[in-house]
Amino acid sequence: MHKFFLLTPTLSAHSKWVLLQLIIKDNLGKNLSKNDIIELGCAHNKYSNVIRELQEIKAILKLKVKHKKNAPPSISYDYWFSKHHEVNQLIPRNMLEKLEYVKLRTPTKLVWSFFLLNQDEFGYVENFSKPEIAKACGLKLTELKTGIKHLKNMKLLSQPVTGCTIKELAILEGKEPKPIKKNKGINLKRSSTFLINHNKQTHSLYVIKMRQIIKWRFLTYLASINLAGSASIILAG
Repeated sequence: MHKFFLLTPTLSAHSKWVLLQLIIKDNLGKNLSKNDIIELGCAHNKYSNVIRELQEIKAILKLKVKHKKNAPPSISYDYWFSKHHEVNQLIPRNMLEKLEYVKLRTPTKLVWSFFLLNQDEFGYVENFSKPEIAKACGLKLTELKTGIKHLKNMKLLSQPVTGCTIKELAILEGKEPKPIKKNKGINLKRSSTFLINHNKQTHSLYVIKMRQIIKWRFLTYLASINLAGSASIILAG
């Protein structure tokens, strides 16, 4: 998982988004007014919570400037996130352009950011379950699914492999499959695979790799199963 999400487990989605924008736009040391933070994509009704959370991780420092007469002091914030340079160097240079292109609500833009930051050299994002992605983004699972749906509708994202839970195994020998005893309620799970749809990419090929299944403890009549062997395996989801 990209370091930005590993460093911000306690932040809400809106706070993560504001911090990510500060990092991408390289605002280290800049003095920020309330309007500056709102322009970064912070909703007005989330402003107080975002400020509180960013102060808690010491990403911003509160400043008060006193005025003459009896006018209340003006409040601004200095941005001094200690991991700024470390994270900034790990973000692709075209990230800002891709984020500004997407005109969506903050939760969906944060989901889009997760996929952009965790893709491999071919644009695939794999080995992350939806609950893991939701937690990393500070979102509810329903919010994540809504975000993924919007990205698919915009043709920014596709899902070549759908996640599933494998509850039963059967070995095919001859004409009839022979069920294998269930593993005491422990199921095999495969997470979804997502693909960033780059403009120039029209076709894609995806190869599914599965580990060898050897010496299942729950087998009563079979010493081992090897996918590379002569027997075929049927997976029933």
